[in-house]
Amino acid sequence: MKSILVIIFLAATAVTASSQSISPVITSCGKKCVVDFTLKNPTLVPLFVTLEGQSFSLDKTGDPVLRPLDPGVVLVFSEKSSRVPINSEHRFTVKMTCANYPCSTMIFATMTIGKTKDANGATLQVRFRLPETLYACESHADKCRDQVRKAAGLAN
Repeated sequence: MKSILVIIFLAATAVTASSQSISPVITSCGKKCVVDFTLKNPTLVPLFVTLEGQSFSLDKTGDPVLRPLDPGVVLVFSEKSSRVPINSEHRFTVKMTCANYPCSTMIFATMTIGKTKDANGATLQVRFRLPETLYACESHADKCRDQVRKAAGLAN
């Protein structure tokens, strides 16, 4: 009987140890930039997700430097928040227009995944953010990410 309980416990924790994911992670597009991405929730608890956008540039090492949305960048979301059911996925659509090209934006899907206590005993929410990266260019959308990396002095 104990071995059956151990097997059930291991099966349950294996499922809950699965992590949330977003796909695709990087998208390049042209002036008409409409992007669909999917957030997967393979866990045994529903997720409440909110979306927000930030502009970014790349530093000399290729790491993103985040900032508020640039003037002239407009993001239109199919929805800014959603509940993703247990062991399910949800599809979001974002339309991006930019006044200047190339245009680099990250859409963050933010989820609260639990609570913890700090050293003083105060309760803190545990959140994490998954990024969806959008690159928009006037032409050659398939090479847009390469153009942004080259402008930052990085090799492709």
